[in-house]
Amino acid sequence: MKKTKNNQLWIAIIAAVIGAITTGIVDFVKKLPVLSTLKTVISFLYHSLLSFLTFGISVWVIISAIIILWLIKKLFKPKFEPPSYLDYKEDRLKAWLWKWDWNIDRYNKITVSNLRPYCPNCNTKLMYQDDWRASRANCPRCNLSFSNYNGFENIAEIESLIIDNIEKKQEGR
Repeated sequence: MKKTKNNQLWIAIIAAVIGAITTGIVDFVKKLPVLSTLKTVISFLYHSLLSFLTFGISVWVIISAIIILWLIKKLFKPKFEPPSYLDYKEDRLKAWLWKWDWNIDRYNKITVSNLRPYCPNCNTKLMYQDDWRASRANCPRCNLSFSNYNGFENIAEIESLIIDNIEKKQEGR
């Protein structure tokens, strides 16, 4: 990303230099003072900006416009109503008890978060590890160990099952 921005900066600088050189050559060929066209363009831009910034407008007009825009934004912003499935926070999936929370971001996108397994023997939260080799869980109370080699599930699969259960319930299946 930084390299791309750096390249864009160099392209802009080189384009400006080429433009200035070309303007100088054109002025020289037309027998005008060198860079007079560039001076005219810069003068035009300066005076345009100056007239825009000093345009006479009352403060009450600006404040009124800001208030009106704010009211329009408030009136037409859709209200977010959380779906009913946000109460669904635990289930027994593939012989394991799983509990989770829901995360709602600022764009109202809802995702499963803090998904955690519980021991099938004593319902204690398992110490869970998931790495590139295996998914493992240990019960701190009864010292049972589980891994995907002896039937323990992958978190991504469980999250998919949770979402599938919600979709099936919404579709009425």
